[in-house]
Amino acid sequence: MRIYAVQRTGNENRIRAAMDRLFRDEVPPGGKRDIKTLAPRSNR
Repeated sequence: MRIYAVQRTGNENRIRAAMDRLFRDEVPPGGKRDIKTLAPRSNR
């Protein structure tokens, strides 16, 4: 499956947003400090 530049950029931005939340220690209640917990909550 091919990923277009726009999709790749969006994915990278969501990953960066999740990483930023990890670094700021913004963990949702009951969540873990991992990308899987924070990625769905990142800006889309």
